[in-house]
Amino acid sequence: DASVGAQYCGHHEVDEESGRVVATQNPSMRGQIFESMLLQGRLAPTSTWLVRRSCFEQCGGFDSSFAYGEDFDMWLRIARTYEVDCLDAPLVRVFFQSSGLTQNYQAIVSGTERHIGRYEDFFASHRTVYSAQLQRLGTFYCFAGRPDRGRAMFLRAIEQNPRALKNYACLALSLLGSDLFRASYLAKDRLFD
Repeated sequence: DASVGAQYCGHHEVDEESGRVVATQNPSMRGQIFESMLLQGRLAPTSTWLVRRSCFEQCGGFDSSFAYGEDFDMWLRIARTYEVDCLDAPLVRVFFQSSGLTQNYQAIVSGTERHIGRYEDFFASHRTVYSAQLQRLGTFYCFAGRPDRGRAMFLRAIEQNPRALKNYACLALSLLGSDLFRASYLAKDRLFD
């Protein structure tokens, strides 16, 4: 279909040290997914995507000025203009390192701030999605050792969406300091998974 600009597939997440598959991701989001992508803050690794050349010609390629998230930025630009399809099958193995860019929280903060700034026009009329982005940014600030900035983001997130209980929980956890915030946050995720 000419309205579809890109397609992505599922993937196996592999621990680089052991070579063991630790998770399998099978995608389901398709169609007009721009808002859902912003709500989640991520979608799929770069190696799982196929993109029409016309998308790059219209939307541009990677913005190398991003310290982190240049691939997500490109997928957002494509998803804002085109429909996206998915193949619900893991065709790619993605290797995760225990240290690397995904552990560089200052770079993640920088990339997340750029995403928020780039889509201000969208967030102005989508407060729930904006709240989720601010909560995510606050979490990364706390992980980066800056709980004061994290608290400021959680307060802004609450202002945008007072019904989101996760914002209040993160605000309370941020009072414990960065180390305890991280340990509590990760324990919470394991509990709910």
